[in-house]
Amino acid sequence: MSTISNFSLPQPVRDTVAKCRKTFSDLDYDIRKIMERDPAAVSYAQVLLLYPGLHAVMLHRGAHALYEKKLYFSARVLSQLSRFLTGIEIHPGATIGKGLLIDHGMAVVIGETAVIGDDCTIYPGVTLGGPGKHTGKRHPTIGNNAMLGSGAPVLGPFSVGATAKIAAGEGSGVRLGVCGESASDPVAGVLWAALGGDILSQSAPYIPIIPTLLSRVTRPDVDTYA
Repeated sequence: MSTISNFSLPQPVRDTVAKCRKTFSDLDYDIRKIMERDPAAVSYAQVLLLYPGLHAVMLHRGAHALYEKKLYFSARVLSQLSRFLTGIEIHPGATIGKGLLIDHGMAVVIGETAVIGDDCTIYPGVTLGGPGKHTGKRHPTIGNNAMLGSGAPVLGPFSVGATAKIAAGEGSGVRLGVCGESASDPVAGVLWAALGGDILSQSAPYIPIIPTLLSRVTRPDVDTYA
């Protein structure tokens, strides 16, 4: 009896069990967050079985694990399979937090060095892309609880702050962020651009980033809102 009571699983087995528990815990979190934010999600089973955005994220986690082990070809095979099945292209190198809702999902592209925080929402046609043939960090970093509207191209190694919201069809070419606690409407996710501190909007919950204003940016190195 003492031999049985002192028995413990080998460390590799315990590590595998722990990883499986985390995987199922993350999946459960993703599904519940999707149900909170999508009024069309009527049941847990519906989200699990019928939401391509969730399937893309699930497959990406496997591809990302392969990528981190430097199994780049295998990682890309899995990511391309995900693209074929879901219409969503996520590079295996992208870092994605928990609770991501890719609503409908078609034509969403997420680049290799993109970073997405927790509980973000991405609508169809969004591109988190790079500016060209640059190496290193070349894709956006998206803060927690951010929302990217349909068709928004967010290009380059810039930051979108926590709770920020980018309107449908509007892109960015500068570092973006949210106002601090002193903002008049912090819940709205007020966006700033590196325009010497000028506010694009103080109250609208969906804030378009106007290309003509972006062309006036002279301080791309501002890091106040990161």
